[in-house]
Amino acid sequence: MVLYRLGTSAYFLAIRLAAKLGVGQAKTWVEGRKDQTVPRKRAGRKRIWLHCASLGEWEQGRPVLEALRKQRPEWEAVVSFFSPSGYERLRGTAVVDHVLYLPPDAPSAARDWLDQLQPDVAVFVKYEFWFYHLRALAGAGVPTFLVAAHFRPGQPFFKRYGSLHRKMLGFYTAIITQSAASVDLLNELNLPGHVALLVGGTHASTEPFTL
Repeated sequence: MVLYRLGTSAYFLAIRLAAKLGVGQAKTWVEGRKDQTVPRKRAGRKRIWLHCASLGEWEQGRPVLEALRKQRPEWEAVVSFFSPSGYERLRGTAVVDHVLYLPPDAPSAARDWLDQLQPDVAVFVKYEFWFYHLRALAGAGVPTFLVAAHFRPGQPFFKRYGSLHRKMLGFYTAIITQSAASVDLLNELNLPGHVALLVGGTHASTEPFTL
């Protein structure tokens, strides 16, 4: 845990230093988070939160969000990004209700974000593993899904030193993968959640996404 905190803190510090040195993407990353206000959820409404690292992950998560909104058209849709590419592309459009930046992964930041956002379901895309955000969601009892996931034997989840990474997998209500090989790897870990297979855009099981 200490190494994780040190690693993420060093990463965010490096981005801020790059911003001070005039790196464009880093400046956009920092400035976009300075005065961000999380919109209040309207009374009586529910909210879907989709989180993507960048624009490429958004393209993979978008069909899932669209399917969920067909089930529950009255729900609000909030999309968050880690990097500026997706945020800049989506903000100001009518594709979703709100576009935001994900705050840095720290205990207080994750709690504050969840208290403000108040999602009723959360969907993370591809390789998004943020310990404190996931822990906060699990602690609040928010159903949380990982979609378009892809796993390889060399990743920390499957190594002796990967206990923290395996714990993050356990925070998910369900993991939807892109290959049978990924499912086999996850099954070796005996995860408590439900793992479904996603191949060619078709869910082998639609159960995790029935709202």
